Amino acid sequence: MYPPKVLSLFLVLIVTVYAQTVNLRGKIINQSGSPIANAIVTLAGQDMSDTTGADGGYGITATGSAQMPLLTPRNRLISLDRGILTFSLPSAASVKVELFDVRGTLLKKKVRLNAPAGFYRFTIAEYARATGLLLINATIGSEGLTFRYLPLSDGRYALQAATARGTTAGSHLAKIVAVNDTLTVTATNYREKAVPITSYDQELDIALDTASGSGDAIPSIGCGKTPPFTGEKRVTINVTDANAGNRDYILRLPDDYDKEHPYALWFAIHCMNGSADNVAHSEPDTRAQYEYFGIWKFANPKGGKGTTVFCAPEGINAGWGQGAKDLAFFRAMIKKFEEELCIDQSRIFANGFSMGGSMSYALACAMPDTMRAIALHEGGGMSGCNQTHRGPVPIFITVGTEDNWPNMGPPQLADLAERSNCDPIDIPALVANRTINPPDQMHPVCIDYENCDPGYPCRACIFKGGHIGSPGTEGSYGKNNTWADDSTWSYIKQFY
Repeated sequence: MYPPKVLSLFLVLIVTVYAQTVNLRGKIINQSGSPIANAIVTLAGQDMSDTTGADGGYGITATGSAQMPLLTPRNRLISLDRGILTFSLPSAASVKVELFDVRGTLLKKKVRLNAPAGFYRFTIAEYARATGLLLINATIGSEGLTFRYLPLSDGRYALQAATARGTTAGSHLAKIVAVNDTLTVTATNYREKAVPITSYDQELDIALDTASGSGDAIPSIGCGKTPPFTGEKRVTINVTDANAGNRDYILRLPDDYDKEHPYALWFAIHCMNGSADNVAHSEPDTRAQYEYFGIWKFANPKGGKGTTVFCAPEGINAGWGQGAKDLAFFRAMIKKFEEELCIDQSRIFANGFSMGGSMSYALACAMPDTMRAIALHEGGGMSGCNQTHRGPVPIFITVGTEDNWPNMGPPQLADLAERSNCDPIDIPALVANRTINPPDQMHPVCIDYENCDPGYPCRACIFKGGHIGSPGTEGSYGKNNTWADDSTWSYIKQFY
């Protein structure tokens, strides 16, 4: 039996110095196949690197002395590190890997009978992104270890100490050959990626995931936990960062909330002199139509499957002008929700009217790696914008031509469009010369920016009217027949 404390991999590392040609080349691309410029590609074992050009190409070349590590197992052991399960075989043995979800369903099984001596690698992370908590049985011969593995964000993970067990002892387990080096790729707004290599002379294209891109869900550490409540609740949280103090929010879970399913998180932010209750509940006669700015009914349809946890935060003095205190409040909420609920960390959104839209923009400025997309309805820059990161965030705005034009929305849209490398559009000029000329509140003219980076579209819908968050035909707030909620959802749902 293997003692539970044996988790590290012991090996003999033999290093040979000899004349070796390094000729690594290829392209760094995103998940849509577009090249990534200014990515840094590093050959870890040789301390060599290159920076990609506009075509995403890199080349690491050298002829001369190089060190190639040769691996020789000394002990028969199993280790799990950074999503890589490694077996050390000093002599031939059978090797088996079994992956189960929390319900005990077998997700993947790999077996190699009578594997020769050496090291063998199995990548757990390939199967963990979409499945949440995994139970892993790893076996050499008739004995093995059991791990509980939960992937977190940014390549982190939670790992419960292994337990030794006896069991009975295939194919497709990758043997680690003599070269044991790694190409590491880093690029702004993309997740760092490490790729093991087996040769110093090869062409290798590497695709990076965006820091907050679409694709598989990234489950939070709260997945699998029983939620602290069901339905909707007003909560007070003490925020110690920036001396933000006690802050309130209303949180609502889907009616069919499943603790194993990662949900999108949506912040619906009230305007100046508004309140969380106004956003969460709206007026009694429009509650079913306009909860959380009308998005609840789309994201969690009655009789359908729920997709989103909604939060209506409460501003200080009914507004969002507290700078660092407000940002600390949102960071504290996100951390709490990710710890207590099953949140998809790759799908966090915000929208709001007026100053609530401004706070959404402030979140995009301060946390571009966290926010997947935002929407502004007559929002501006009143809540500030931290320009330190300059990461792209998709943005959708609705704006009236008779509002505080052109300061409420177009500058914020232009800023995020520039970060997404979109072709510039002078929307105020197009309105001034009547190229954009909406006839009324109910018939907006919508414009999509062109040539934006894949996954980062930017869009504006412009109507004839003033400072209205839900333009319609019934008075100044047409919540029963507005197009704003449907248009917002039509834009945001592409990231689900």
